[in-house]
Amino acid sequence: MLFAVWGSGSSPAKRCSLNITDRQAILAATARSTLSAAKQVGGYVDNAQRVLDRQLHLPAGYTLRWSGEYEFQLRARKRLMLILPIVFGLIFVPLYMLFQSTPEAIVLILPTVYAMTGGLLLQYVMGFNFSVAVYIALFGIAVETGVVMGDLSSRSSESSNRRWRSDP
Repeated sequence: MLFAVWGSGSSPAKRCSLNITDRQAILAATARSTLSAAKQVGGYVDNAQRVLDRQLHLPAGYTLRWSGEYEFQLRARKRLMLILPIVFGLIFVPLYMLFQSTPEAIVLILPTVYAMTGGLLLQYVMGFNFSVAVYIALFGIAVETGVVMGDLSSRSSESSNRRWRSDP
């Protein structure tokens, strides 16, 4: 009966089932749902949670927990929020060592922030799944482009300074 609310009509769920078992002296009801596409997991769970919040009132001692792909997605998001600052720090250190300048290293790390923002926006608009490997490559290309542009900029300013000093 619980799944009749969000398992029918325009729902992305293909199959839903409800199992009630006794686990370690605790009565547990497990609802399983198969979705038509993995990228719909977050939206499906959010919609189902809204419906359950409106229509299901759990008595004291009862809990509701989402598991499966959604749980993995939440764990990956938490891990990414921890890893991203570390990655930016690890990118910043070699840039600072190469150019011996904090402002220049900061300017050169900005393309990675822009690349990540643009990548996330495009991924959302196009409906693609998240891929860590793609963002690793994106960061590498953004930093490499920044280093090349920074090197050309410093060479250009050095040559113009030499010309300016040599003119009478």
